[in-house]
Amino acid sequence: PDSAIEHVDIDLVGPAAVLATALSKAIGSPIDGQSKRDARARHAIENVISLTGNGLEAGVMGLGKISQFTCPDCHGVLVQIEEGSIVRFRCHTGHAFSIKSLICEVNEAIDTGLWDTLRAVEERILLLRQMAVQATDVGADEDACECVRQADLAEKRLKPLRALVLDPKFFGHDDDR
Repeated sequence: PDSAIEHVDIDLVGPAAVLATALSKAIGSPIDGQSKRDARARHAIENVISLTGNGLEAGVMGLGKISQFTCPDCHGVLVQIEEGSIVRFRCHTGHAFSIKSLICEVNEAIDTGLWDTLRAVEERILLLRQMAVQATDVGADEDACECVRQADLAEKRLKPLRALVLDPKFFGHDDDR
């Protein structure tokens, strides 16, 4: 209810029984013609997208302006759809997001990317150290020293990345809330 009050023009606020009575009386009542046509056209496009999964063919690009953001699922173009104060997004393949679900998906992509990077750098360090042992075993001391130097440098550079990955406040999540 608070979201509806915040985002749309409301006709009535009240307990469930009062709302039910008002809704039953409103069923079948006419609404503004242009708004009705626009909403029907928009809903028809979105229903086709939901049923077929083909946003481009259904006309998704006509639902709003091209956004500066990309779809976190397929990396396609997002269309920004504004309905009053509500902002949501659809990509040309059909994925849909509210502004809050989009930031959650972006945060998830960042988190996954950071962990993948952390893991890859750690594997690089392990491989370099293994290469150093093998180089030492065959008497290639210069190569062994270079592998150890690179591994040490990678460990040094990994520390701030690890701190970022483990920082609970990076995505705005305070433990104090």
